[in-house]
Amino acid sequence: MTEENNIQKVSPEEQALATVDYGEFAGQGMENVTGADVTIPFLAIVQDLSPQKQEGDPKFIQGAKVGDLFNTVTNELIGQSAYIVPCCKDSGYVEWVPRDQGGGFVAMHGLNSDVVRTAKDNSEDQFKLKTENGNDLIETHYVYSLLIHGPESKTSETPIVVAFTSSKMKVYRSQLMTRIRTMKNNPPMFAFRFRISTIRDKNKQNQSFSNFKIEPACGSMATSINLPGGEFHNLLVEGKALIEAVRGGTAKAAHESLNNNNTEADDGDVPF
Repeated sequence: MTEENNIQKVSPEEQALATVDYGEFAGQGMENVTGADVTIPFLAIVQDLSPQKQEGDPKFIQGAKVGDLFNTVTNELIGQSAYIVPCCKDSGYVEWVPRDQGGGFVAMHGLNSDVVRTAKDNSEDQFKLKTENGNDLIETHYVYSLLIHGPESKTSETPIVVAFTSSKMKVYRSQLMTRIRTMKNNPPMFAFRFRISTIRDKNKQNQSFSNFKIEPACGSMATSINLPGGEFHNLLVEGKALIEAVRGGTAKAAHESLNNNNTEADDGDVPF
């Protein structure tokens, strides 16, 4: 698949909506919308056993291929690469009902919460934690991001969440966080555009799966930067607004759009 085919096509109508100023009409009718009404989709990967590949499954996507990225709320294919502006992260342990008991998201617990501390005290394997009622606890880093149309996009399409667990942790640390953290002048997380794609990888059991690959959108961090007052300044504004929405509780990750059956079964202990 070529780079051109990997970039999401944007219609003139969508481009107009991204830049339109509604003036006196802005926000009307949305005054009572809260975090309970607004959820942010996940950017997930179609795996070998994903329901998106199973005809007859409610989540089946026509034409979905292993390694494709998709929106977990709209169930729309994005392609085998996308462009994002990471804005902030939320780390914790996600509690899941075990797969053999039907699966399903239960809650997200803080890294040092009583639930997590108790599970660690009761477990011989710190990488396979269980709650007292037998649910799985999986360490997870959620990166709240802006999904943009391409490497040179100056405005975003929608907020998106990228979840990193288990075999994806190395990508999260080395390809994303370390790159941002080691830049000079203490830039915000949302100061850079990245290309996120998928590659085949091996888990601890030597099983093949599709993993994330993250690299600067325009070849280097220096050429992928969003500078204050520059042509990508609006992405800084949108990034700050997303952080405020997440921290203020007016937007939350769409956990209900995930499942722990096989959507991202990249490892034996990865729940979704």
